[in-house]
Amino acid sequence: MTNLFKPECQNSRLDSTVAYAVTYYPWSKLGQHTTKLIAWQKTVVFVKSELIMEMDEDLLNIFFPGDRTKFVVKWEYNNVPTKEQWDALDQDQFIRVQFRISSLAGDTGRIALLSLIGFGSKQLAKERLK
Repeated sequence: MTNLFKPECQNSRLDSTVAYAVTYYPWSKLGQHTTKLIAWQKTVVFVKSELIMEMDEDLLNIFFPGDRTKFVVKWEYNNVPTKEQWDALDQDQFIRVQFRISSLAGDTGRIALLSLIGFGSKQLAKERLK
């Protein structure tokens, strides 16, 4: 077995570069053609402690606030933090979640794309919450 190539050609849209973009790229980096493949998207900003409260016990899925629809957790650009990095984040660290529904978004068609909000944006987000 090798990671250099796949043993057989697989004709699956879920393995395409467009599906990868739908799953891992922020909305602002998607082209017009790609955004048309996303049926629904909603962005919500959480603090770390709130985010954890909205997740299942395995921390694999997050529930959309209000209606409790389950979305599979993914990280922007597939940049998943280590446990040590995650634990080092403050409980009031802002995390942006882009909830998406698309036929290209994995097996369930529902993903939640997480990204950390940097210091400048964090200050702005704090002001918005006041």
